[in-house]
Amino acid sequence: RFMNYDFSLLDVTATTFYSQGLMGFFWSQIFGTKKIPILTLFISIISGYLFFKILQNTTSFSKLSNFLISLLLLFNPLYAYSSIGFMTENYLMFYFLLSLYFFLKFTKNTDEKSIQLKYLVIANFFAILAFYSKQNAVIIQLGMLIYLLFKINKHKLLTYKELWLQIIFILITLFSYFFIFPRTTEMREKDTQFLNIFNFDYNFSISYGIMIYLAFFSLPIIYVILFQIFKSRNYFKIFLIIIFSGAFYLTLNFNFKPALISWEEFPYFENTFERTGFLPRTLSGTKYQFKYNYDLYNYIDLFSKIAVCIVVSIIVLNIRKLNLFLSATFVLGIGILFLVTEFYDRYILLLLPIFILFIVSYLKDSFFLKFSLISFIFFLGYFSFFLTKDFILTHNYVWSRSEDLVSKGVMPENIYSSGAWRRFYKNQNSEFLFSYDSFSKNPSLKNDYDLVETKNIDFTGNLFIEPKIYLYQRKNN
Repeated sequence: RFMNYDFSLLDVTATTFYSQGLMGFFWSQIFGTKKIPILTLFISIISGYLFFKILQNTTSFSKLSNFLISLLLLFNPLYAYSSIGFMTENYLMFYFLLSLYFFLKFTKNTDEKSIQLKYLVIANFFAILAFYSKQNAVIIQLGMLIYLLFKINKHKLLTYKELWLQIIFILITLFSYFFIFPRTTEMREKDTQFLNIFNFDYNFSISYGIMIYLAFFSLPIIYVILFQIFKSRNYFKIFLIIIFSGAFYLTLNFNFKPALISWEEFPYFENTFERTGFLPRTLSGTKYQFKYNYDLYNYIDLFSKIAVCIVVSIIVLNIRKLNLFLSATFVLGIGILFLVTEFYDRYILLLLPIFILFIVSYLKDSFFLKFSLISFIFFLGYFSFFLTKDFILTHNYVWSRSEDLVSKGVMPENIYSSGAWRRFYKNQNSEFLFSYDSFSKNPSLKNDYDLVETKNIDFTGNLFIEPKIYLYQRKNN
């Protein structure tokens, strides 16, 4: 729609989108619409570099260590998936990290008051751009406000001028959204579900589930922190961490009810990253699985849950050392997800850099840290690669084959294709059906369909078992 100079949003659009859409519009004017995935990949890489720069400014680690830590974001499966199309999450991350970069510079001590104020203004400028990519970016502006509220009388350079300026920026964001921005029906219907606040089991399960995901994405950092604590031979601290971690493990898992949200097994949340790969339910049938699937996810789940308990124990033992801004932004980021109408796993992604910045404050640089990060990044990179490659090959085949059927005279509404296809063309009659199911897996298909062709999805490094897609045509009765 933007490419046709129509800058209104579709009524089914739930995100604010404009800062992403306009960037895509200007890019396509120069390079064409087919090059938009290159823009997304470029933005994704730049975001990784921004995260590296933030780490450089906030830690005393070597460049290599900070580079390796930044790769935990780049090679994350949710991030990898969002990097291959025109997904909102990576544009949101780009603006969010720019805002975070400048606000953290603002919080640093300086004798030049005007420079501090400039950083605050720039941070809010990018925060507003992040908000007009997706609404949950408001957490960073609210985190800034909480920081200023608590630091106003403790920081020699902060005055009420900065506080009032921050309040004005937040009011500008909210006023423009509720009274000026052309909100769609989808936005109005999916604004907030305030009744969720009173649902303890739901909120607890979302919170703990998010922590499990974030712990998985940051596993080497957490276990190196634990190794360094044991190496310090502070036996009393070690004893407390063991006791607290055990108590937290029993308590958290006793109250964890992931079925209230999506699934009872890891990965717990639906939409992007699921047990059989990316978006496995966008095609008909039950998707093929990959080798070692069951054991891998069980181990990830176990070690991630233990890692969460370690982090919580360390926080309890170092409660006075909490970073106010990061803590406030992180809590707000989880809290705002209590209110969403439908919770999806990709919403977690925005919290990952905040979580990593938070836990590295308990970390020391070392050779063992670098070794652990390199080992985990190889695993995470390969894992994200083969899930992404499978998704691309699968959906490229389904989309191109659907277009081929249309070129032969089939109405697009009569093709039950991928989820993206069905969003463009409302399915009316499944004359042609793409499915993961074979006749042997789903014998009922024989009653209505004939097999047209079988597509084998194979590539170097593929671990999927019998990765096939079947194209069926409805029988003429």
